[in-house]
Amino acid sequence: MTRFLLSLWLLLTLPVSASWYGDEVKAGSDIIMVDLLYPYWPESTYFSCWNLDMFPKGGYFYAGVAANANDNTNLETYRPSTVWSFWPAPVYEGRQVRNVYVNPHVYAQQYVGEGASGKAGGRDVPWIKTKQWYTMLMRTWGADEARKECYAGWWMKDQAGNRWHHIATFRIPYAATGFKGNGGFLEDFGHGGRKQRELWRGKGFYRHNGAWEKCDTVSINVPKEGGMKYSGWTVHQTENDSILTMSYTENRQFPRNLEPGRKHTFKLNQPDKPVMDAIAAEGNARHNGSQVIVDWTLAETSSPQFGYKIEVFDNPQYSGTPIYTVEEQIPHVRTKAVALPRDIPQCFVRLTITDIFDQQKTLKLAKAAAETPLKGLPGKKDLSSGLEYKYLENKDGWSKLAELDFSKPLRTGVSHGFDTALRGAREGRFAFEYEGFLVVPQTGAYTFALQTCDGSRLDVGGKTVIDNDGLHSTSEKRASVFLEKGVTPIKLTYFKKKPEHEFTVAWVGWQHGNRPMEEIPLASLMRPKRADIPEARLEVGGKGPERVLKTAISSGRVNKVEYYNGAKLAAAADAAPFTAPLMLFDGENKLWARVFYNGSHTVDTPVVPVHSQSRITPGWEAMLRGEPGLPHSISGAGNAFRFVGEGEYLVSKKIKGDFMLTAHISSISDKALDTGDDCWAGIMVRKDTGATNYDDEIAVFRTVGRGLRCSADFSDYGTGRQSTFTLNKDHSWVRIMRRGNEFTCFTSPDMKKWEMGMQRIIPMKEEAIAGITFRTIPGKGKGIFSAAMDGISIKPVKLQPHKITAAMPAGKIIGYSLLSPDLAVARYRSGADLLERKNGTYARKPLTLPRGVKTVRSMALAGDKMFLLAPTSQGGALFSSKDMGRTWTVANPDVKVDPSPISFIAGELISVNPRNPREIIAGSDRAGLFMSTDGGDTWNNAGLVGEPVTNVGFHTTAQGRIGAVTADRKANTSKIFISTNNGKKWNQKNEVQGAGFLRLVYDTRAADQLYVFSTQGVYTSFNDCRTMNRVLQGLPVTQPTLAIDRRRLDDTFMLAVPLDGKGVYSSERNARNWQKRSDKEDWGAAFNLLIDTANNRHITLYAEKGIYESTDEGKTWKQVYPGH
Repeated sequence: MTRFLLSLWLLLTLPVSASWYGDEVKAGSDIIMVDLLYPYWPESTYFSCWNLDMFPKGGYFYAGVAANANDNTNLETYRPSTVWSFWPAPVYEGRQVRNVYVNPHVYAQQYVGEGASGKAGGRDVPWIKTKQWYTMLMRTWGADEARKECYAGWWMKDQAGNRWHHIATFRIPYAATGFKGNGGFLEDFGHGGRKQRELWRGKGFYRHNGAWEKCDTVSINVPKEGGMKYSGWTVHQTENDSILTMSYTENRQFPRNLEPGRKHTFKLNQPDKPVMDAIAAEGNARHNGSQVIVDWTLAETSSPQFGYKIEVFDNPQYSGTPIYTVEEQIPHVRTKAVALPRDIPQCFVRLTITDIFDQQKTLKLAKAAAETPLKGLPGKKDLSSGLEYKYLENKDGWSKLAELDFSKPLRTGVSHGFDTALRGAREGRFAFEYEGFLVVPQTGAYTFALQTCDGSRLDVGGKTVIDNDGLHSTSEKRASVFLEKGVTPIKLTYFKKKPEHEFTVAWVGWQHGNRPMEEIPLASLMRPKRADIPEARLEVGGKGPERVLKTAISSGRVNKVEYYNGAKLAAAADAAPFTAPLMLFDGENKLWARVFYNGSHTVDTPVVPVHSQSRITPGWEAMLRGEPGLPHSISGAGNAFRFVGEGEYLVSKKIKGDFMLTAHISSISDKALDTGDDCWAGIMVRKDTGATNYDDEIAVFRTVGRGLRCSADFSDYGTGRQSTFTLNKDHSWVRIMRRGNEFTCFTSPDMKKWEMGMQRIIPMKEEAIAGITFRTIPGKGKGIFSAAMDGISIKPVKLQPHKITAAMPAGKIIGYSLLSPDLAVARYRSGADLLERKNGTYARKPLTLPRGVKTVRSMALAGDKMFLLAPTSQGGALFSSKDMGRTWTVANPDVKVDPSPISFIAGELISVNPRNPREIIAGSDRAGLFMSTDGGDTWNNAGLVGEPVTNVGFHTTAQGRIGAVTADRKANTSKIFISTNNGKKWNQKNEVQGAGFLRLVYDTRAADQLYVFSTQGVYTSFNDCRTMNRVLQGLPVTQPTLAIDRRRLDDTFMLAVPLDGKGVYSSERNARNWQKRSDKEDWGAAFNLLIDTANNRHITLYAEKGIYESTDEGKTWKQVYPGH
């Protein structure tokens, strides 16, 4: 279970802490292979060896091995996981990557987070061990322009065991012919890079335009020192330069040998071409008139199969034109049933196997043995649709079929084919035994396919055809038999132990008459009529897309009825008259019912096909936002809409200017229907029709299992697209209002009193897309999601913005400048004091100010030089002192300062680069930013002339990044600017009306995560302020906050005290979901706050009435200055 959660977690986390290395591979290569060795299993590490885009177009995927060992792990028995995840691309046109085959130790899933459309994750993979070499091979094939698809497969060779393992095959929804790029990374996904991780890289090859080339060059681009993370690479070449040992850490306690700030390239000594394993295979053929079955096996030491070709002859010389030929590129198939165009008295088969390197081996199989079809049952049978079943549950589950005992089933009855929905919401520790008859349409050869997680056995005609016992994924097993036309017994015994959700639980298919493999049709599965099993029928009433369903049974007492459309539960009724309303899908519907009767029995009705077509009100446009072709229906009349089905849709209109969008969520599927917790219905506003730019939208909606929520208020790498906070569960009215770039969500119980839920700043043109949103994630639930909304309106409105206002503290202190952890400057309305902390107490020393200066706006310490910014009679100036403030000189007379006291209630206007104290930047009131690179001796204007800057600062960890915020009270706007090249160029990231930006705080774990504190509370951003979310939960939203600090470089904890000093607040989630930590203390206004980096529980607050310290992370406080 732990390793499964690890695998899932990997799909919800981008490699933000990953260390990358690059392989030089030509674009368009269709095969890439590389040798790897894992010296040991470190903690929380993802060894990604594949990072590829499809070529010439297509989505990205990554794949590799994931380990999570700790100090108590037995490394001899520990086995890691594998990961392979795919992302969508515009050329896929909304279609999803789909799994075709997985290894028995690998589990396939769809819609798995991080935006990934599909994945295959191995669990406890038994052959992957430390100190052994593995050959990783990735191949693509089968580009089909007409079908817009191709395939990709991953194989791994255990060199010590001399055995290849086929990890998985996926169908890609684009006709790609190769791969583009490759590289790997060593990602720490859980512990902040505190330990080392190591990987050995051996020889590599790729095939380009049919020719093999060496992949012998590995490059590592080490970031400059002072970046977001310490990049500690230690790389050596060994074994005559044929092996590259790569060790990486983000912990500065470990040494490194790769110089930061440049690209390092290593060339391996290796052969020009790969040595390919031989194909070792054997096979046999069986024959009955015009039907042939071919079976074959590959030795464990064989090169892996890629495809096969079967040629059927009627002579032992295998001469002339074959009677029939079939050729397929299906790596996992080992049996094939063939229908010939005519009977032949004797049969000879030539089997050609192609391996993953396109080597071929041809086998002339011995004369096909004659085989009689399995006999059908004699005489006519009185049959009814469906299969009889027995159902078991067990608190511990089972590990093999022999442990099952169906003598006392929990439930019995008649199922709708091999239907596992009878288990309800249970995901594991259940078992089924299905039994009945298979209707064989014609005498011939049949191939059966079985996919089950976990153990299963398929019996046909009283003979075990497929035995797939044990614990494993839905890895497909196939077998072929001859069957006689008629009816023959069929039985499936199946159990699932693991309680995790799987995209596929059990599937039984067949293939005959040279047709494609398909699920066995329900019409082909029958049971004998019995007097003790009632017959059930379904009645469909009404017209149009909305119907009423009713059932009847011939005998017995009905307890409950479940109504289905196809394989999905649509509605349930547990009281007489057991009817249910149902909204139909557009197109063909297959309706049926499951009747629970006499306590522990069920019987299913036959399928009733119904066609339907819905309509929506003219003027509205239904926009597909996800996978096409999913069953659904949207119907609308007037200001009301109904939805049923799967997928995501936005029914919208385009509107210009400010507006108000309102709707009422009148109904939504009950959680008991198990549609999936994340299904939603609500309203949404978007910037454009882009499929995945979720930051450019805002929504408020009701979910089935997670309450009323808004769009994601965090980085949302998992693309859950839901806020971390919930809104009032009793509210059913929702509203979004636009005011310029400001979009605000509201909720109400009655359209009278509205509560604000979320506010997002989205730079947007005059025209927006607004409407109602429905979403269901396919495959996540067993039921069909439905919802209804009414009262929908979109109205233009004229909204006046807030005014930038903030209360000015009444006391004499107007701020503190923190020069170092033990040195602060108390800035007064007139004058300043230097406060130095020694041995836990503060010593006060009046600070001598430059001539003509009365009030200090900002101060900073750069090495042994002090800088002071203040208003003067000339509009302001920047001063410097080399003797800790005893004497001052004018460093730059062009730096202007707003003399109004309210402008002093903001962050610092002087910032010193923490990595280079000779780099200093100073902000001003409309005179621009001024930059010095020589310790303040000379200054250059760095831009932003005309902007009233309120705070400027170097990023604490990201090299070259500087941020600046403004507050223009005259224009009533605030802006944020970011430079990524040390102030040479500035980019305006966003603009907000009515909120004065006062202080910018950086997240030291990701450069694009920023927090802007304003006169209207705090705004968070996780995309470099391209969009911003105003935090409305916990921290006061109408009170400025200047006293704030983050805890550790790799932590999300923040502590804040609003300017009015009324309470201490903490956030464990990146300045979101604030909680009050302690009530108001008698310290007056709060100006600054510092968390001790050596002792995170030690907090210092700089307030109007003095300096206060806490030793319990802000819960209790003690005044330390002035002393008592």
